[in-house]
Amino acid sequence: MQNILWKISKLVICAAVLLLCFNGLRALHYAARARFTVDVLEKFIQMYYEEHRKYPASLENLPEINVVSYREGLAFDSKALKNWQGSGYRYAYELLDQDRFVLSASPDELWSTGIEFGITEEGFLKFNAVGVDASADSHEEVKGWQAILRTDQVVTRISR
Repeated sequence: MQNILWKISKLVICAAVLLLCFNGLRALHYAARARFTVDVLEKFIQMYYEEHRKYPASLENLPEINVVSYREGLAFDSKALKNWQGSGYRYAYELLDQDRFVLSASPDELWSTGIEFGITEEGFLKFNAVGVDASADSHEEVKGWQAILRTDQVVTRISR
């Protein structure tokens, strides 16, 4: 009887470890997608600015966007984000005036990585891992974060 209980307890422990590993990998993938999404959205916001000489009042003003990065194995489809929330992150965009904006992605799930991403009109993709919360981040907050590399070699398709 003790032998069976020992085997069952080992099985339960192994299942718990596998579940934690799976959640960790999922959280890392969600963080990579959030970084990619913020980066790609900023590129389209800048394209909007070049065409209209002002930043969009909201993200809904952007066309439908489909972007694929084969190198990173990531994709973005603006239709997939309902209410600018998806894959464990909440996205926030704020137009401060005609020439300033802030775009951020904050984790909103229990099993997240605890990393948020943001970018301003200056074009420096940044991240923060201290004092992370699910609320929208201010322009000044994002400007104070650490910069990271931008995404390159993406394929885009815009629907108008």
